[in-house]
Amino acid sequence: CYPTGHGTVGGAAITFLKFFFDENFVIPNPMVPTNDGLSLVPYTGPDAGQITVLGELHKVMSNVSFGHGIHSAIHWRKSTYNSNLLGEAMAISMLQDRAKTYNEKFTVTFTKLDRTKQTITNQ
Repeated sequence: CYPTGHGTVGGAAITFLKFFFDENFVIPNPMVPTNDGLSLVPYTGPDAGQITVLGELHKVMSNVSFGHGIHSAIHWRKSTYNSNLLGEAMAISMLQDRAKTYNEKFTVTFTKLDRTKQTITNQ
């Protein structure tokens, strides 16, 4: 089997977003569409006060990569997940290289797909 383009882009995109946004931020007042899709109503599930940027980014990546590749029977589950990891690794490498070009010192830590922490710094 072979890696998925959607999975690789999904893994890279959410990694870049995790670098720029606070992944622990709890989304206030989450909304969901009505059954007809014409308006939004408050989400009232048991986790309504616990929805974080990190969780939503992981859901978007999964929906894009698995929804395209797995549900349409184009890719295997394992190759799709490995594509997410490939995209994540590529984004981390790019962020580490780019960090060296900034004069202002910074350190950013975010959670990788395997739940370990990754730090990007130029100090």
